[in-house]
Amino acid sequence: MELRFALDVYNPAEYYSALGLLELASQQHDEVLSQFESDDTTGANSTFVLLTDKEIMLRDLRLLTVTALEYKDPLIAPVVFEGSLELNWWMNQFRNGKSHLKLWAGNCRPVDMLKTFQKVMGEANGAMLQHSVKVKTGKSSFGFDTRARRDALAVGYSQKEAADPSAIYPETEFLCAIGLQNFRPVKDSYCIWKRFVPVSVAHAAAVQEVAGLRQSRYTMTIAFVGQGLRAVSQVTKG
Repeated sequence: MELRFALDVYNPAEYYSALGLLELASQQHDEVLSQFESDDTTGANSTFVLLTDKEIMLRDLRLLTVTALEYKDPLIAPVVFEGSLELNWWMNQFRNGKSHLKLWAGNCRPVDMLKTFQKVMGEANGAMLQHSVKVKTGKSSFGFDTRARRDALAVGYSQKEAADPSAIYPETEFLCAIGLQNFRPVKDSYCIWKRFVPVSVAHAAAVQEVAGLRQSRYTMTIAFVGQGLRAVSQVTKG
């Protein structure tokens, strides 16, 4: 069985959301293989491929149970999916000082953000990482999606002052949060691989070069965009 998902590998959120799909698929069958089919010239017209000799279901993300664990600081409380997969990659305890992966600010809780994304999702299919919705209230984002720009200078005007609905990519945001748990970047860079590998090798291939996998590396630049918010501002190859 083969599942294919369109993505732009120069967008970290789409990259990590693809790995979130791999994580969910591997919970059904631990022998799932994966690879990226990517044009080195642009990267925008890439495909993430999951391959297995058994049947795997494309999960309906809207139905996944999302629960926050009890924690002394509710704003960074870990989140559990379906009572088994725990997400805690944004917590400060994993690094000295402030976690460089927690790009959002204010009173947003990860569990609330994830549930908000679920409410506006569409049907699960191979193009779901391109599905966007307009929201009139405050936009929640984990800060990795380069399409959901929050910098007024980059966009050209203040969306807040103009009362302009903001675009979010709910499936991408949701799956990105899952993918970052076991594939979190090292030195703000990540890699794709162009030969099929099992999940155990994919965990290593995402952060370092592995001989024979025909890999490409991409580096993120994370910038402050105001009011304590940070976001990926650009991605370069190499």
